[in-house]
Amino acid sequence: MNRIGFCLIVVLMFVTSVAFAEAESDCKIVIKGSTISETQVTGTPVTFTVNAANSCGEALYYRWSFHPGYGTVDYDDTNWQLLTTSEYVTENSISHTFDSTGKYVVVVWVVDSIAASSTDEGVAIIGWSVNITEPDESDTQSYNIADYFPMTAGYGWTYSVTNCDHDFLKRECGYTQSFNSESVVPIGYMYSYDGGSSYDPWLTADFNYFTLDDRGLLWQGCNDISSSGEDKILIPETPLTITSRTFSVGDSWTNTLQVDGESITAYFEIIAAGETVTVSAGTYTDTIRLYESTGDEGQRYIWLARDVGIVKVESLHNSDSGILAMGDSELISTEF
Repeated sequence: MNRIGFCLIVVLMFVTSVAFAEAESDCKIVIKGSTISETQVTGTPVTFTVNAANSCGEALYYRWSFHPGYGTVDYDDTNWQLLTTSEYVTENSISHTFDSTGKYVVVVWVVDSIAASSTDEGVAIIGWSVNITEPDESDTQSYNIADYFPMTAGYGWTYSVTNCDHDFLKRECGYTQSFNSESVVPIGYMYSYDGGSSYDPWLTADFNYFTLDDRGLLWQGCNDISSSGEDKILIPETPLTITSRTFSVGDSWTNTLQVDGESITAYFEIIAAGETVTVSAGTYTDTIRLYESTGDEGQRYIWLARDVGIVKVESLHNSDSGILAMGDSELISTEF
C-alpha cells in the first residue's frame, strides 16, 4: 500500500506571497499548515485538511477541486473538478473517495469573501500531489466491538420480529452485576404481540449476561424465564467468545457449549463491513455483518451499526434460536 511516499505534501503557491495574500482591507489569510490522511487507495476516503486563519478574525471560505493525471502526459490543466456540491464551503477539511488509480493534484482556494475569489486579492492556494493506488489485500482494517455493541445501563432497543413467538422484541441493558464470579452487564429480552400495550404488556423472556473487556465480547450465560415463571440458568463451562476486542473482516471464533448434556458448537465470523442497512429506525452505513451459527437450524446474519448496536437480523433457516438474536428482526426505535 502506498503511504506518504510519493504523496508528500506539495505546497503550491499560486499567489505572489509566500504564505498568505493580502486583501484590500489589509487582512491577511495565513496558511498555518495542512495534512492528508495516510491511506491513499481506491475505495477509501482520503481526507485533506488546511489550517488557515484570517488576521482580522473574519470567516474564510474554501474551494476544493482536483485534477487527474498530474505529472503525466494526460495532465492538461483544464479538467478541474469540484470536490463539493457548491463552489465555496466553510469546511476547512474535505474527504473524497477516488474510484480510479493514478496521480492527482488536489487544490484548495482560501478566500475571505466570495467576491475576492474572482481576483488574486485575498486568495491563498495550497495543494497536494496524490498517488492513488489499489488497496493492499494484506492490509486489512481493524474494528473494535465496543463501537458496535453499546452496553450502557438504561439503553433500550425495540424490534419488529418474524419467525418468533411474538411480533415485537425489546432489549434493555441493566446495571453491572456479578454473575458466575464475573462482572457482567445483563441484557433483558422482552416480547409482546403489539408493542407493549396494556392489552399485551412486555413479557420478560430471559436475561443474557455479557462482558466486554480486553478479551472481547463474551457471553457468560443466561437466565431463561419460562411462561410459568420458572428460571433456567445456563452457564457455559468457559465464557463464549462472540468476537475478540478488535477484529478484521474474515476473523472467526469457534466455541463449544454444553446445553442439557449436549455439546453445541457456536461459531461467529465477521462477514463484511461498511454495508448500508436500511430499517424502520433509519439508514446505517457504518456497519459490520456478523454470522452466527449454533447448529444446522440456528444460522443467521446480524448487522451491527456503530454507536447503535444490532439493527437487523436475518435468519437463514427460519430459526428463532440464537445467542445474540432471535427470529428475523429489524430495529424500530432506540432509547439512549
